[in-house]
Amino acid sequence: MAASQGILQAMDVSVSLSKAAIEVLSFVMLVLAIRSRRKAGQAVVGLSYLAPIALAVFAGLLSGWFCGAAGLEYALFLRTLISPVVIFFAVININLPDVAIRRIVLLLCLLFVAQIPIVVWKAFVVGINEKFWIGSFSQTAGQLGLLFPLLLLSILVPLYLRNGGKLLAILVLALSLAPVINEKRAVIYVLPAFFCAAVFVYSFLWKRKVALAGTIERFQGKIGKRFLVLIAIAAVVFVAAVRLIPSFQSTEFSNYPKIVTTNSGKCIQNTICRVFLYSHDYLTRNFSSPLNISRETQESNTNIQMGRITLIKEAFESVTAHGPLIMMFGYGASAVNPSYLLGEGRSDIMYQKLGIRGTYPSAIAVMIEAGLVGLSAMILFFSILLYSVMARVVESSSEGNLVVGVSVILMTLIMAFDYFIYSITAWSSYTLAPIFFIVLGLFLAHNTRIVEHWPMARGMN
Repeated sequence: MAASQGILQAMDVSVSLSKAAIEVLSFVMLVLAIRSRRKAGQAVVGLSYLAPIALAVFAGLLSGWFCGAAGLEYALFLRTLISPVVIFFAVININLPDVAIRRIVLLLCLLFVAQIPIVVWKAFVVGINEKFWIGSFSQTAGQLGLLFPLLLLSILVPLYLRNGGKLLAILVLALSLAPVINEKRAVIYVLPAFFCAAVFVYSFLWKRKVALAGTIERFQGKIGKRFLVLIAIAAVVFVAAVRLIPSFQSTEFSNYPKIVTTNSGKCIQNTICRVFLYSHDYLTRNFSSPLNISRETQESNTNIQMGRITLIKEAFESVTAHGPLIMMFGYGASAVNPSYLLGEGRSDIMYQKLGIRGTYPSAIAVMIEAGLVGLSAMILFFSILLYSVMARVVESSSEGNLVVGVSVILMTLIMAFDYFIYSITAWSSYTLAPIFFIVLGLFLAHNTRIVEHWPMARGMN
């Protein structure tokens, strides 16, 4: 269901039904998991993972009480924070037989593989577009056009770093071009950072796992060459993005200077200079920026927005400038939730209350509604997840465990990137979050068996 919302939208079926079904099934799984553990005399596990979530919930509810939040605002706040992790808590508590784990892993792999023909079809039929057939996940959530290819790459890149090979390199290149087809300019920055993170995590954990210096040296030589291939892929994607993404062909982009003289007297030439200047202005723009020129006022035109960096800065200042209570606990549960369930005219609620508008990450909403306590709690939550996965990798001598573990770490980093920097999509859209938390839960709770059934790790010691 999480991976079929785009298909439902194409059939004019409301995705609300799919989202509601995911929530209901997640809670049913959790109840059954806890019940089965109690019958078996086993304690419920994973409470330490949920402690930071509980702290963020407490902060939002407390500030909501001070600010006079209504009952529905509390309910939607709880839903936003808790619903995505319910399935994770269920998976780590449920006792799964080998056949069930094998079927789940194969289903996840099939869902990922199914995205490739959809991307190819879109490239040749629909063309480069931020909307429409963002894999099978959505027809409208443009940020998924960057996030789901990165999730697929988190599976392929560790395998490529381990085995090399032209076929894997071609597959990595093909998936790296998917965000270009989905018209996501951020790929020119995020992809190189992703490749660097993959190489660093893989080599770091390899050194921790392998004691033989000769083996480490041979591996370091191989990974150096494979890293150069990944850098070359990133360069190809950069050129493709600049040549093919429509906004890089626009008049406003072409108006940027071809050459800029830096303080050191050196010149940065043509397109590369334009890209970085345009990106800087786009991310730091305010309402009066030339990129926001409009005949309408900013009050009436919701397309007049701040850049992400400016919005994050303004949101932080708004929270910290209104006394210690707001700074620590925020403006209250669902204070900036745009849901129509809370009343009409809330689609621009953040501008109405705080004077800021634009694409914001989930962490900004948490900071505004639950203050720095809520934000710190979510940072702690993702830190605990990363530490737990790394501990599972290091404690095993299996090379398959390393490959799968690095994939899960990269998935976690992608989710954290979206949560704290990029958008609300991965956490709140019920697309990537259920898939991610199922994989994470299986790796943490059923480590050895998921490695055995992970197709890309078969045959590894």
